[in-house]
Amino acid sequence: MKLSFSPTKIFSYLLISLILSSCGGYKYQKMESYTQESFAQGKKGVVFFDIAEGSLSKNASLSYILVKLEEKDIRYRVNVNSGFSDFFSLKAFKRNAAQSLLYLDPGIYYIDYISLLDTYNATRWLPSPGYKDNYFLYGAFEIKSGQVVNIGQLVINGELKFNHTSDIDLVKKQLIENKKGELAGKIIDGNFYQRGSVVFRDKDKHYKLLSSTVIQEYHKKLVQHAIV
Repeated sequence: MKLSFSPTKIFSYLLISLILSSCGGYKYQKMESYTQESFAQGKKGVVFFDIAEGSLSKNASLSYILVKLEEKDIRYRVNVNSGFSDFFSLKAFKRNAAQSLLYLDPGIYYIDYISLLDTYNATRWLPSPGYKDNYFLYGAFEIKSGQVVNIGQLVINGELKFNHTSDIDLVKKQLIENKKGELAGKIIDGNFYQRGSVVFRDKDKHYKLLSSTVIQEYHKKLVQHAIV
């Protein structure tokens, strides 16, 4: 089979690589592969998290950057398939188990960068940074050692707005089908801290997350108290 690449497509990939490699001297670290033996040591956590595009324009690829809040200079680049047809046929959910198993050190992680390369060789970048002035733009989640957590899926629509969805039963099914049944019995639902959530340090200087929902409820009470 003969493979051919158009100059436009080659330029798009080079442009993405140049931008990612020149972002403030960050270190891009490869995630360690999950094995039962390494997980049994209890030093890392397993999280199932996925990003997919649910618009009518099918993409050839979608990439995003994960950053550990405590180590902002170290970044993980995650590449996933994308496209409306995948999402519509529930293949996007299958990626939670088949492709989107993240095996990471404990800590708080946030999404800093998302790029979309469609089948017409057009590249789109979503606004960045993902964390500024203690607020998260895309969202964040926490990983604890020895835990297996389902964070769910962040779906991007044609207007570049986000919708979070989760189906832990489907993830369990896919885990069993992908011969990782030992994780299916341990997985629990985790919290995905969506856009507008904040981070702060407690009295022991540990990072803590506060969801956007809690913040909104707090603002409502303040307004009601001011009116009264």
